[in-house]
Amino acid sequence: MKVEMKNWPIRMHLVMFLFLTGFAFNLQSAELIHGYDFDDDWHISGQLADQVGSVNGTRTGSGSNIPARVLAPASGIKPQTCYAAEFKNGAFHLDGLGVNTVNGGQNSVTFWMYWDGTNNVMPFGWHTHDVWFFSGSFGFNSGSSDIYGIDSTGLANGWHHVALVFNNGNLTANKMYIDGVQQTLTQRRRSPNNSNAVAASSATISGWRRSSGYRFDGMLDEVNIYRGEISQAEINAELAVTKSCVVPPPPPPPPPAELKHHYEFDGYWD
Repeated sequence: MKVEMKNWPIRMHLVMFLFLTGFAFNLQSAELIHGYDFDDDWHISGQLADQVGSVNGTRTGSGSNIPARVLAPASGIKPQTCYAAEFKNGAFHLDGLGVNTVNGGQNSVTFWMYWDGTNNVMPFGWHTHDVWFFSGSFGFNSGSSDIYGIDSTGLANGWHHVALVFNNGNLTANKMYIDGVQQTLTQRRRSPNNSNAVAASSATISGWRRSSGYRFDGMLDEVNIYRGEISQAEINAELAVTKSCVVPPPPPPPPPAELKHHYEFDGYWD
């Protein structure tokens, strides 16, 4: 049997091209599309600036419940990132996010978190897909009183970096990293409703969009939203980010008092 070899080099180059480009595509980094560092004047304007995209967050809740410019204390592995937001019954709504909403699509959300141990709160949520602290667990929820996640022991009263990968339509394919370490997730409560387990163009920092409940108690900082699945290398890079913060100079000393009259009593004044 005669084998036609004339076009073999061309075919091999084409196969290699498709293989390599496909391989590169699979290794493609997640795209950072929105970023909120809480270093702007949100406590005055009520608008949290998007430092990457164009979707500013709108504050909801009383101003006294989100204190103005809470300086993030150094704690554990958290680097200096200037200011953080302290939450107590307050939240930020995000509308018009450029996330992937197709079935099977992926999005990632990362943030620094200081949870004060309060039960039944959510640091971040889409419409009905969120992450939830409840009864000793922390994990993904789809509005069915379900949690796919981890034991929350050890997460309270300290800064931790959280990285979340959301898979539209398949909650148990989600991933969670705490302080750069991928967690082993289990179904800790009930069963997920995958029809709710989807990202949306609207989301909430401190809660979800389905209701005004489940507000987070504690502090959040450096909230980033990615289109696609964040990689271990990208998470490691976030852990290393530090900032040189501008510290306001001390107020000037008061001016010396102006001498207007002087009496020495050195003469024979009596």
